This record gives sequence, structure tokens and C-alpha cells, in this order.
Amino acid sequence: MLCVSAGEKPQFSYDERYLVYYAYEKHPELVTSSESASNLFVIDLLGDGKPVQITNVPKGSFAQFPHFRSDGWLYFSYYNSLTKERQVLATDAILQLHN
Repeated sequence: MLCVSAGEKPQFSYDERYLVYYAYEKHPELVTSSESASNLFVIDLLGDGKPVQITNVPKGSFAQFPHFRSDGWLYFSYYNSLTKERQVLATDAILQLHN
């Protein structure tokens, strides 16, 4: 059993080794606030089970809704509450954890 505080929308990798989720810096009701942010965290289920933060966005920005590709890359939504822009970003951070 894994318990993480404030974790949202967890996703498993295709090989079921990793669990990725996003967590708000402050309360979820501040989701569009410039005083909050959300970052992505990953847990290696074959490792020590401790979350590793893989994004570090500034206040007012939100990394959300992670989704694994079959090749190990991770897509996620990035929202900037100051500019009101949304982007889809990709990272190979999970592949880097193997190294």
C-alpha cells in the first residue's frame, strides 16, 4: 500500500514499475492561484518507494495529468495561470532514473 499526501491522478508506467502523480503545493482550491503550483512526482515501485520530484515549476504554474508513453517518455499538461496558456510537454525523466 502506498500513501502519499495530496497526490492527484496517479498513472502507472506500461511495465508497471513506476507510479507518477502530481501534487499541489497548497490546497487544490487554489488551482488557478498565482500563490500555488503543482509538480510531478514518481515512485519506483521496485525501489525504496519514496517519491522523487521530477518537475520544479514556479508559483502560478501547474504540471498536471501525467501520461506514460509505451517507450517510457512522459507527457503532461503545463498550465501557466499568469498567461492563461496551456501546453503539453514531454520528458524522459523516468528513463533518466534508470541511469
